[in-house]
Amino acid sequence: MKNANPQNYNMSNAGGGNGANDFISGDYFKNKGTIIGNSPHVDRVRQRAGLAKLSDVKPGLSQAAFLTQLMHERVTELTGEDVRWMDLARWGFFDDQSKVDQLKARDFEFNNFTVGKNKYLPIPQSEIDINPNLVQNDLY
Repeated sequence: MKNANPQNYNMSNAGGGNGANDFISGDYFKNKGTIIGNSPHVDRVRQRAGLAKLSDVKPGLSQAAFLTQLMHERVTELTGEDVRWMDLARWGFFDDQSKVDQLKARDFEFNNFTVGKNKYLPIPQSEIDINPNLVQNDLY
């Protein structure tokens, strides 16, 4: 899949999927309310990594507990794959100071993060100059 970003993300492979797709599927089904407990998508990723199925290790997780575990699984499986920002935004970390404080506790790069500002980048002044309909993002 190509996009405007200079990075091209391959979201599938001939081996039957990848960790990102399986975790996204697990996250999607959790948010739709169709999973109470564990996800076969997460189990597939764990098995590929040589780990026991989550459904065996932590059976019957509530939706909230499953989401917390999914966040952990995504960090450990996808570290360095440039998807963390999207996960944190989707999970509401950038809209809640207490969640930003959790990030600050383990990642110094969030020390200067300001809720309401840093979720989005500023619109370049050159774009605002040529399009009078654009309004600069708050706090910039």
